[in-house]
Amino acid sequence: MQATITTARNLISTGRSCRTVSPALSGVVASLARPGGNITGPSLYPTLEVATKVLQLGREIVPHLSRAALLCDPTNPSHLLLDDKIVATVLALGLKPQLVAVRGAADLQDAFAAIIDHRAQGLLVYPLPLAPGDTGQIVEFALRQHRD
Repeated sequence: MQATITTARNLISTGRSCRTVSPALSGVVASLARPGGNITGPSLYPTLEVATKVLQLGREIVPHLSRAALLCDPTNPSHLLLDDKIVATVLALGLKPQLVAVRGAADLQDAFAAIIDHRAQGLLVYPLPLAPGDTGQIVEFALRQHRD
């Protein structure tokens, strides 16, 4: 390991802000496992690897799973970077993907209606610009659909 004379850039990516960009997807770092360069700091943004694992686990838990809805914010640069890759992953798992736009709490009811219309059996939620109570609506919706 070599010493450096430059100052490390500290990077924090939480995924909560609607403008947060994943450091790996945006090219700031090579990968989250081995970022390289002179950058330090945590990233709490879900990676493609995490989303893929969640979808794989969903497939194992619910073998008849055939449709997956993905709640995403089309104004978030990280979501735009992930969309094509997540859709490709969903297709590779033999699932039919549905991207559902949620820019804020006002879009939730329309999103829920779209998910029902698509007959989605699984739901993947990107970090959205929502208050905790609004996030609770997504959980309540998913639980209601599971019971029905």
